[in-house]
Amino acid sequence: MTTSPNTTAQLPNRDETAGFEILGDQPDVFLIENEDRGAGFWAQVTFALNGALFAESKDLLPVVCFNEEWNPFHDASTGPNVWDYYFEPPAGVTSDALTQMIDSGDYDPRRVRRLRDFVSRRSRLVAPWVQLHYGLGPFRDFDRVATFPFGRAPMSRDALAVWMRDRRARGREVAGRFLSVKPHVLAKADAFYERCMAGRRVIGAHVRGSDFSYAFPTPPERYFEFLDEELSRDADTHVFLATDQRQFVESFQQRYGDRVLVYDCLRSDGDTAPFEMTERTPYTRGEEPLLDTLLLSRCNYLLKCAAAGGEFAMYLEPDLQCTDFALDSMVVWGGRRAAFLDQGERASATDAVRMACSRAYYRARGHCVSAGLRLLGL
Repeated sequence: MTTSPNTTAQLPNRDETAGFEILGDQPDVFLIENEDRGAGFWAQVTFALNGALFAESKDLLPVVCFNEEWNPFHDASTGPNVWDYYFEPPAGVTSDALTQMIDSGDYDPRRVRRLRDFVSRRSRLVAPWVQLHYGLGPFRDFDRVATFPFGRAPMSRDALAVWMRDRRARGREVAGRFLSVKPHVLAKADAFYERCMAGRRVIGAHVRGSDFSYAFPTPPERYFEFLDEELSRDADTHVFLATDQRQFVESFQQRYGDRVLVYDCLRSDGDTAPFEMTERTPYTRGEEPLLDTLLLSRCNYLLKCAAAGGEFAMYLEPDLQCTDFALDSMVVWGGRRAAFLDQGERASATDAVRMACSRAYYRARGHCVSAGLRLLGL
């Protein structure tokens, strides 16, 4: 196994003035705020991208402001805005710059719009961020980024493959415009790549464990079926394993030895997600899944499950090809009235509440959780 040394995070240099010139022209701003207390790293990135898309559709300037102290990646020693730790502002304006210009009287705060401004009081039974994230209410015709078909009507495998292909094309286009990783993070990915991957054929494997519950987990044996043949064919082919689970690292190493490459990340040995663990700083808990995904995107081929990290690797490298185990593990909740997007029928906020509170929802989610715990031996 080849690992990256666990060095202290080199914190980014914050440019608090980024966007002063743009704001000086007084464009109306759409403030993208994170309200999902259970969101992991890539769920938050997905929300930010959809916020930027919505801002664009309304001729507003997107400004990401993930300043919530309860955010699992919020690290006061790095700065107030989690987004700025890892990514450039999507439209060139930081929340720091916006705040400073408002405080100095150089920008009219009445020009700042928030998500709740676009949702009627009557429809706020469902949180506005839920409506944006899943294409409800005023966002029902919104061509969003989505890494899995939560809430859609049941689909055949072929229909799901078409849905995934269309959403992947959209994700690649949107990430290409709005998602720019900070240089200090890219430098770490570059260093690992040059040390461990350059000059080799590397197959990426994204294997999700811990708290994964919205689809049936893909067991390591599915990956082994593919990798056994590929690694026997070429003695210099390696596997880059991106996983949140210690047991999966051990099972891959037992089978393939030092041909398994892993980045030194915090991993769980139970059903607690690493971003909820405290062994490393909040900043590092966000940087590590980002680095895993960056390195997956630089592999020659990808084996991926239904989780978002592998899908974002496909967004970051448009030419990357994959075997998508998600097509066999997706669980799609709700009936036809709960179809959120891409169907002729549209779900209202009330429909969404009915679905989320239904026995079928919890039964499906319970099956996924139970399958995950069995896979981990818990």
